[in-house]
Amino acid sequence: MDIHNPCQEGSSKDAHHVYVQDDLDEREHNNHMVHDEHELNDMVHDEHELRHSFDIKFLYNGKVRVSARCKTDGCQWRIHASLTEDTNTFMIKTFERERSNHCRSVNNEGNQMSTASWVCDKIKERIRKEPEWAVQSIKNHLYVTYHLKLQYHKVWHAKQKALEIVFGSFEDSFSHVPQFCNALLTYNPGSIVKYSTGSDHSFEHMFLALDACNRGFIGSCRPLLGLDGCFLKGKYKGVLLAPVALDANDGLYPLAFATVVAEDEPNWRWFLEQLKQVRGMPIDLTFISDRQKGLINAVANVFPLANHRFCVRHMYKNFKKVFPGLALQKLFF
Repeated sequence: MDIHNPCQEGSSKDAHHVYVQDDLDEREHNNHMVHDEHELNDMVHDEHELRHSFDIKFLYNGKVRVSARCKTDGCQWRIHASLTEDTNTFMIKTFERERSNHCRSVNNEGNQMSTASWVCDKIKERIRKEPEWAVQSIKNHLYVTYHLKLQYHKVWHAKQKALEIVFGSFEDSFSHVPQFCNALLTYNPGSIVKYSTGSDHSFEHMFLALDACNRGFIGSCRPLLGLDGCFLKGKYKGVLLAPVALDANDGLYPLAFATVVAEDEPNWRWFLEQLKQVRGMPIDLTFISDRQKGLINAVANVFPLANHRFCVRHMYKNFKKVFPGLALQKLFF
């Protein structure tokens, strides 16, 4: 447990029960057993410090007892709990909930005890269902629920912690790449799945072309592929490369994917070499792309018999920078 846990200081890692002797927050808790310190923390932290907008100070936080009071001088709010004889139960023995009308509010500046870890604990279950939950929306939720105005960067860090707890870290994901590739080959025989690492074992490339997509392209799509890449916005960045075909209904048909560290000629060449290994891939394809110099050279080297045409939309974007205006746009198209 965090600073609220009197049992974390020292070598003992056993969970302790908390026995509430008196009622808390006008609810009857006589003979009520709180099963761990986290519940005690929530009862004090959530119900009193946060919801009522005041800050507390720990007078003592040890193995056998914990005491805290309101930080405002003259306020009577205080709580005291100690370990019972069975050494496995904490009992709240004193709880004065009357507060001064002059207690210093901390919510406009952010509560010191509302750490990123605390916020993470409050949002992680919703993050599990809504991983795209925006940071600003999380800030609004904390304000409505706990009357807290926290800084953006603290809420952002809390969300990152929650994402890591729920989905694992970026580093863990990279370490699972070999197992992921083996699983794809085992359960999707005929697929092309490859990855490569640098001399220091750092990630460099990964290529994925499922057998079902390959057979669908060879048997049902015209020999036309659009090539493009997009930048990844994760912690380690990179570029996603993809060839896209058109099916019989003129719908987009993704054929393969690759993740590389940069969009340049060596990476495009590596990508096209893997694509060429697709069983039945025609050598006289027609590629459509922008005029990225590395891509032009890579196509010419790996598919020398292929036709290579350029996307009009990309060409117009460059044209528009020099010759803007609707009249020239109509003439261009």
